[in-house]
Amino acid sequence: DRARAGRNFERCNRFSDAAECLAGAGEPEREAELLSRAGQKLRAAEIQLANGLEEEAIKVLQEVEPEHADFTKASAILGEIFRKHGKLSLAIKKLTHAIGSSSVSRDNVQAFYSLATVYEASQEVQEAAELYEKILAFDYQYADVSERLEKAREELANALAQEGER
Repeated sequence: DRARAGRNFERCNRFSDAAECLAGAGEPEREAELLSRAGQKLRAAEIQLANGLEEEAIKVLQEVEPEHADFTKASAILGEIFRKHGKLSLAIKKLTHAIGSSSVSRDNVQAFYSLATVYEASQEVQEAAELYEKILAFDYQYADVSERLEKAREELANALAQEGER
């Protein structure tokens, strides 16, 4: 049976193989734990999130090292979780760290988008608009960026008009 095979692989420190067996055995929590032990933190966290284990996923995502290839995506996911819980300044810090001085690319466009939506949610419309423009310059069809940029520009124009009335 798959669960027994998974336990045997685990005893041999073959955590990826063990996780694969447990995935087929319907044990997602254990699968995620073994993937994390195998160094596949992002995949482990994705499984945890899919199974409602958000706190566990946060812990695993925070273990992804900055030099790891999955760091930017892990940070984007963390930023989204923090935004969802209203921890906007924490989300901004995590996403800003993940992006660093990088230009928008396939590997980090989700982090740029997440950061822009967090800026938007925290009423930092100018910063959001600047990031939306960078995303559109990279991929004109990305998600709902065109609509969000238009809305941000309207908010900025309204703010300027209100200042002019004072």
